[in-house]
Amino acid sequence: MSANKQIAKNLIFNIGVFIINSGISFFLSPYLIKTVGKEAFSFYPLISNLVQYSNIITTAIGSMAGRFITMELYGGRVEEAESYFNSVLIANWLLSLFFSLLTIAGVIYIAEILTVPELLLNDVRWIFALSSLAMIISFNSELLGIGTYIKNRIDLNSLMRMFAAIANVLCIFFLFSYYTPSIIYIGIAAVVSGIVSLFINAHYKKSLLPELRINLLKSFSFSKIKTLLSSGIWNSINQLSNVLLTHIDLLITNIFISAAATGDFALVKMAPNLIYTLLALLSGSFIPNFNILYARGKYVELLHEIKKSMKIVGILICIPIGFLLVFADEFFSLWISSVDSNYLFWLSFITVLPMIFGSSINPIFGVFTVTNNLRVPSLVLLAAGILNTAFIYLLLKTTDLGIWSIPIVSAIQQSIRNFFFTPMYASVCLKQKLTIFYPTLIKCCIALLVVCTVGYVIKEIITTESWTMLIVKSAFLTVISLTINMYIIITRQERKLLISKATSFMKR
Repeated sequence: MSANKQIAKNLIFNIGVFIINSGISFFLSPYLIKTVGKEAFSFYPLISNLVQYSNIITTAIGSMAGRFITMELYGGRVEEAESYFNSVLIANWLLSLFFSLLTIAGVIYIAEILTVPELLLNDVRWIFALSSLAMIISFNSELLGIGTYIKNRIDLNSLMRMFAAIANVLCIFFLFSYYTPSIIYIGIAAVVSGIVSLFINAHYKKSLLPELRINLLKSFSFSKIKTLLSSGIWNSINQLSNVLLTHIDLLITNIFISAAATGDFALVKMAPNLIYTLLALLSGSFIPNFNILYARGKYVELLHEIKKSMKIVGILICIPIGFLLVFADEFFSLWISSVDSNYLFWLSFITVLPMIFGSSINPIFGVFTVTNNLRVPSLVLLAAGILNTAFIYLLLKTTDLGIWSIPIVSAIQQSIRNFFFTPMYASVCLKQKLTIFYPTLIKCCIALLVVCTVGYVIKEIITTESWTMLIVKSAFLTVISLTINMYIIITRQERKLLISKATSFMKR
């Protein structure tokens, strides 16, 4: 299959898994809030964030495995690739033991870490233990599924995620239907979902990477672990920075404000987090091809692919971002009627605001990994994370902003970093002029402005009294915005090619 066809397939499957996960969150969250209560529900995303702090450690080894195995395989060095694979496998098993011991300590001392109502303490301990188990299963599963990345079969990875998501929601509804509702069942469902992923990824390992044999004693190499750590440590710093930038906010809200406020903020973050997930999925559809082009020394084609990925991601992602910026109040009033929709709208609006600059440049982050230039962006991201956390703490202590200080500080630092540093340093890594990505970036920003403008016009013309009307407005927004933005972002030649391929496809 050609690279373009495979990228298109990756995109379609990634969008499909996003739609399924969004639909599950859309229907499941109100159901869980109704059955277990907003305060109890808040501990699941909070503990999920706590457990994800483990990525700071696992990322140091696992994050660069795909890159180095790809380079060795496409360079014809199968034994070297096999050595990387087996070395990471053993390292993951040792980390699993370490995290198991940490989990035991966390279960014992959870009340000293979080503000937990006495009534929920036992449930919170169980959810922490089960979430940790799901995490351990997950990072071992990811290594087995690395073939989908190396062979540019992200569509298969998306298929696995679909099955895992469906298993998760079926398990929740089964347990909630036959037993007294509890947040513990959310953790059980996460473990079941992880086991499903593990079995599917084991099949992918066998079918996509048969040349990489599991031979632990013969293939393990400390030097390979050292090589992975020397590059991956910067991704670990990135992960620490991401914790400070995007995951610690619920913990801060729980400790410094209240469990109830944590529930509100968890609801607000759900839609933006889905958009960030879609961004990662869309951008991830292109990264394997970036690796292959770089490994083969095709740098002109690589630059072209990066710009193309920015355009495609920009066109697609500006629709949900624009929708949330304009229609979030109507969405929240229909979705969670028990909570003040205007309050949720403004919290959501400020949370989404930095995506204006940070959406279309998302594929650029892959440049740092592909070129193995991770130190500078990692240090910049770490500095941003430390300053972000420090300013939030300062505002919480010295002002009456309360929960508002969190999205305000985050919006300011993300906007500055994503507009100035990210595109400029990526151009340095590719040895291009500093402004090489700005024309595409500015076009994507204008496209988002078009979506918002169209959205506000539709909002004034059509009143929303039901889900049906909101869906109709969304359809109008999507069609009109896409039509206009095709002329803003895509060149005349690219439009002709796209129309030609679409026409050819429809005639089949």
